[in-house]
Amino acid sequence: MSDLSKNTPLIDFHRSRGGRIVEFAGWNMPVQYAGIIEEHKAVRNSAGLFDASHMGEAFVSGSDALEFLNYALSNDFSGLENGAARYGVLCNPDGGAADDVIVYKMIDGTYMVVLNASNTAKDMRLLKERAAGLGGRAFNVEVEDISDSFALLALQGPRSPEVMKAVFNADFSGLKRFHFTSDARMIISRTGYTGSDGYEIFCPPEDAVALAEKLSACEGVSLCGLGARDSLRVEACYPLYGHELSDSITPLEAGLGWAVKLGKDFVGRDALARQAADGVKRKVAWFKTEGRRIPRDGVDVFSNGEKVGKVLSGAWSGTWECPIGSALVEAQKISEGGLYVDIRGSKINLEIREKTK
Repeated sequence: MSDLSKNTPLIDFHRSRGGRIVEFAGWNMPVQYAGIIEEHKAVRNSAGLFDASHMGEAFVSGSDALEFLNYALSNDFSGLENGAARYGVLCNPDGGAADDVIVYKMIDGTYMVVLNASNTAKDMRLLKERAAGLGGRAFNVEVEDISDSFALLALQGPRSPEVMKAVFNADFSGLKRFHFTSDARMIISRTGYTGSDGYEIFCPPEDAVALAEKLSACEGVSLCGLGARDSLRVEACYPLYGHELSDSITPLEAGLGWAVKLGKDFVGRDALARQAADGVKRKVAWFKTEGRRIPRDGVDVFSNGEKVGKVLSGAWSGTWECPIGSALVEAQKISEGGLYVDIRGSKINLEIREKTK
């Protein structure tokens, strides 16, 4: 843990409740409380509360806001209704991913873009450069970093609706997936990244501790850290920037073709169109294995003694009680099967599982 790392408004809350603090993406964050497996199971079976205040947020507003987002990001945000959100990828000109984001449409001409913590400064620079016309097109739009305006709590799990009702005295069960509601102080969304039902609560930093205390005091709510957040998203086949998506891994290779709209012009479109036309030569594959040894990030993947890829993420599945992970592998070898890793002389077969959107 670095003294130079940033703290979320909940740092004392985490420490007072036994959170094990580590440095992550420049922030001091809890990696676990009771234990990663216990917290994982709590989210799948009841409810878990996460601090996601390290995430970045940008406001994009102006008469060209929609046109700008469609140019800056891979997805098409036309037709997005007020109070709805959509996933997209901020691509580099060569098709690689600078980040993946979620765009929230507040009202016509005003959007909030949620950025990964490790990429907030880079993303803000890229968005502002593209707005100013560095790519050849200038837009009448303002891009503002509002990250310091929000703390972010994520309540995830099947009991989340009843917990929200108890704390807010309001029923959010009718809020659709990838939609949100907001007032002058708070945004409540349903865009979670765990594979379980749940809500995200954007609130003023000064309100975060009191809200976390109320939510965590509800029956069935467990405090959760980064460890469970990672195992849950791997289990759900959700990419994490820097692992399944990066400057060197395109959204097409990551299996995110549904978020890439080649029918419109956007940064990286030509490179991705060529990749799509030529056929994607390597792909992210999600796997599980038997035994207890977890294939970790960077481990080589083999087929018939030949190296054909490498592991991107590895975790323990609290649901299936086995190792799970992802790997970037030659596309043809995925369909052929027979993939394995070698961990200290032990051959471990990879069972490929289907990615869920």
